[in-house]
Formats: sequence, structure tokens, C-alpha cells
Amino acid sequence: MPAIVGVIERLHQPLYDTLARGVATATSQIGPNNQAVTTQTRLFSGQNLGNRAWTNMKIAGQLVADRTFKIKALRCLTHFRAGLLTAGLVGSPAYYVHRLYLQCQAQLFWTVSIGDKPQFISGTHYVPMAAGIYGDIGGDTSLVLINNGEPGHDHLLRLGRPIAVPPRQGIEVLAEIFPMVSGNADHDLTQSLNAVDDIAKDVKYFLDGLGTREVQ
Repeated sequence: MPAIVGVIERLHQPLYDTLARGVATATSQIGPNNQAVTTQTRLFSGQNLGNRAWTNMKIAGQLVADRTFKIKALRCLTHFRAGLLTAGLVGSPAYYVHRLYLQCQAQLFWTVSIGDKPQFISGTHYVPMAAGIYGDIGGDTSLVLINNGEPGHDHLLRLGRPIAVPPRQGIEVLAEIFPMVSGNADHDLTQSLNAVDDIAKDVKYFLDGLGTREVQ
């Protein structure tokens, strides 16, 4: 159906893309394109197109047609859940889950760029999800629940000045991991994300704001 010329509608719809999702095995990795997570990953670049569990972008690196977007808030999802086989590792399953959360806080950094200009650089600790499950399940350490910050929009990172995304401008979020000790899973998030440990892992970045689109 053709668009009505000169008529647009505004909508609130976050844009998101994924650094890691799934459970790593000996034959399957959890980074984009079924590859291992590396120390640098460019999100919103088209690697995850066509899979809504990974991204809601329609085309690589920009908005469709003449649509615009105004980024008003940022969110980062970190979700880690131990499986039944995690207990076979040395130590408590809760240790491995907590390690992933803490490593994300200290080692995972994000750079939001529009066009060719960096607009916002921060660590994961500065970008709470402000949604999701929070707390724990008492003494059952295999079912630890935790979050990146507390749920609720009171904890949302609202930008002091919105970031405008004009039509046909590039969108990129660079995820960078800076290990404390490279190659040591206790101190290297890259190693922990790629580990075959039966832990479900999901790390996403959200550009939250208001967009425009044509009326059809």
C-alpha cells in the first residue's frame, strides 16, 4: 500500500540489537551469526536482521526510508540463568551467574554513534535496563535472579539532551570488552560469554525514544 504523501505518525518504539544470546555448546556459539563473542562487536550493522529475538531493525545500520528517530533514553539488558548442567562445574552455579553480571558491569562498554559521530560513551553500569525480573529465590542458588539495576522507569537513564537520528543517517552501537586479565575466565567477560557452561545468556542494547513513519 502506498504511503500518504506528507502525512506521518509518531510512535514510541525502542530499537534494539543483541551482543550475545543463547547457550554456548561445542558446536554453536552465542554471538551474532552463530560466532563467538569478540572484544569488539558493531551492533545495528545488520548481522542479526530477520530474527526478532535478536533485533527489530529492518535494514542494516539505518532507519527505513525517510523515517526519523529521537533517542531519549538508553537501556542495557543483561540476563544470565544457570541450567541443570551448570552444577557440574567446579563451584556453585550462582558463582558463574554472578560472575557474568559483575564482569558486564566492569568490562563491557558501549559507544552510540549516529552518522560518523560518537554521541554517548558509557559502561554497562551506567545504563540500567529499568525493567525485568529482580531479586532472588531464597536458598536455591541455581535459580538466582538479578538484573542490571532495579526495574522501574524511575531508574531509566534519560538523556539530558535527546539524540536525533535524521533520515538515512547511520546508526551504530559499538560493544567493547576490556578484560581485567585476558584469557582468564574469572576476569575476562569474553571468555565467560563463550564458555560451554549451560548458562543461558542474553545481552542487548536498546535505543529508547520516539520515531516517525509514513501513514499508509
